[in-house]
Amino acid sequence: MEVNFEYIDPFDESYDYLMRIEHLGRYFFAADIFKNYSRVLDVACADGYGSKILSQNITNVVGVDRNDEYLNIAKTKYNGDNIEYKLIDLDSETVEGTYDGIVCFETLEHLKYPDTFLKNIYNILDDKGTMILSIPNSKYEIIENGENKDSFHLHVFKYEDIINKLQNVGFYINKVYGQSYINKIVNKEIEEYKLTNIINDAKTIAYPNEEDINKTYSYIFILNKNKTVIN
Repeated sequence: MEVNFEYIDPFDESYDYLMRIEHLGRYFFAADIFKNYSRVLDVACADGYGSKILSQNITNVVGVDRNDEYLNIAKTKYNGDNIEYKLIDLDSETVEGTYDGIVCFETLEHLKYPDTFLKNIYNILDDKGTMILSIPNSKYEIIENGENKDSFHLHVFKYEDIINKLQNVGFYINKVYGQSYINKIVNKEIEEYKLTNIINDAKTIAYPNEEDINKTYSYIFILNKNKTVIN
């Protein structure tokens, strides 16, 4: 079946629960890593739920998206004194400024020109800054007759391909995380588990870790411009 939604709102109960906590878990993970950072960019922020989570621990958050409708929701539903939302088409416009943290979840595969985007993001990341990038594991993409069943995914990146792209731009790949526990539940490798509530489950079941990376739906890269220790 072709996917007909561009992003997941984890607080919309019409979406699958495990998918919802998976998306939410990434933002709690990023908020922990970026705690007390000064200025963080949330790329393709959609309706802003992730920007709001980040804003609890960060001095200033800038959320950018190309969809004005999404941003209008963000400005009313997930606003804050330390959050700014900007309308930017990442395929035709460059993001300006300097950021000590950048979050880019499930975005690269949606762009027509991912290489140009990566160069832009590299240039605006502070020399001592950190970027967190997530991208789907290619083995979970559904391709039929040469077409991706997720109509919003313009590219399918194999693990080796994305590694090369990141290194060619200049990024140092500090660590790679995943959320394999979710996939193990879906694949019936784990049959006994307890669900509680969406916030708690996002922070436990869906919180990224370094176990069984090859079994995760999405790879999560911790990127720097230079070799840096990330706790």
